[in-house]
Amino acid sequence: MVEMTEKIKPEQRFTMERDGFYGEYYRAKDNAFPDKCMIAFGGSVGKFLLSQMMAWEFAAAGMDVLILAYHGEPGLPKLLKDQPVDVIEKAALWLKAQGYEKIGLWGVSMGGCLALLAGSLLPELISCVVASAPMEMVPQAEDSKCPIPGSAFSFHGRSLPYVRYIPDGKAWKKAFLKETLRHKEPCTIDLLRTAYEKNDEPEAVIKIWNIRGPILVLGSEMDSMCPDVETIRRYGAQLKEHAFPYRFESRIYPHLGHFILPVRPYSSALFLSERKYKKECAAERKQSWEDTLAFLRAW
Repeated sequence: MVEMTEKIKPEQRFTMERDGFYGEYYRAKDNAFPDKCMIAFGGSVGKFLLSQMMAWEFAAAGMDVLILAYHGEPGLPKLLKDQPVDVIEKAALWLKAQGYEKIGLWGVSMGGCLALLAGSLLPELISCVVASAPMEMVPQAEDSKCPIPGSAFSFHGRSLPYVRYIPDGKAWKKAFLKETLRHKEPCTIDLLRTAYEKNDEPEAVIKIWNIRGPILVLGSEMDSMCPDVETIRRYGAQLKEHAFPYRFESRIYPHLGHFILPVRPYSSALFLSERKYKKECAAERKQSWEDTLAFLRAW
C-alpha cells in the first residue's frame, strides 16, 4: 500500500460548472489494467481526501482512476439530499470518450451504496462494481446525521424512492447517540436493520441484478454501521432469483469494522474493532486490497 510520501498528482481536474462533475483523473505510471478505469468515491462524510488516498492506491497498483465528489463541493448539494447520480454518468461518458472500453465503480459505505445504485442505473456504461460496506436500499436524506424529508439520491432530476428511517428526524439522532454510547463506537446497524425490515417502498431496493458485469461486495463481521453479513446474503439471493449472468463475489472479514479499504482514515480509531484488534485489522486491510485487485484482474 502507498506511503503518504508517494503521492501521485492528478493529470486533470474537473468542476461541476465546466464538466458536469467534480473530480480528479489519475493515470497509472505502469498500467497493469489496459483499457480499464475505475471511478471511485468515498462515504457520507464527503471529504475528498479519502478519495484522493484511494486514487494513489489505484494508480500505484497500475490502474487508471477518476475520483469523484458527489456532495459538499462547489456546484453539488451541501446536504445528503438528492445527490445526483448524474455526475457518475457524465464522468463515465468522459472516460468513454478517452477510449476506455471498461469502466468500473468503487465506493465505501454511502459510496458503496452509490456504486451499486449507479451500476444498476447505468448498465450500458458501467461493467464492474466493487462496494465496500454498502447499504442495500436507497437511504433517506440526512443533515448532520439527522434524517430529513426526501431521498439521498436523484437521477436525471428525479428524486429516487428511498427507505425511511425509524424513528425519524431528531428521534433517530437520539437513538443513534444512545446506541453509540452503549456500544462505545458509532453504531447504526440495528437502526438500519429496523428500516430494512419495516420498509414499505419496494422501489427503494437497489436493483443490483440490472448491473451488467461482475460485482464484488466487501463486508465485516464487526461493522457497527451496516449489517454487512445479512446484506451480502440477501444480495446473493436476489441475484440468484434474477438469474444474474455475471460473477458475484463477496468477502467477509472477521475484525475490520466499517472501513474496509486499503487505507486507514484517522476516524477509524472511533471504531472498537480498530482499537481492540489493531494487528488483525492491519492484516485484513491489506488482504481486502489484495482481494479487490485480484477481482479486478479477472474483470
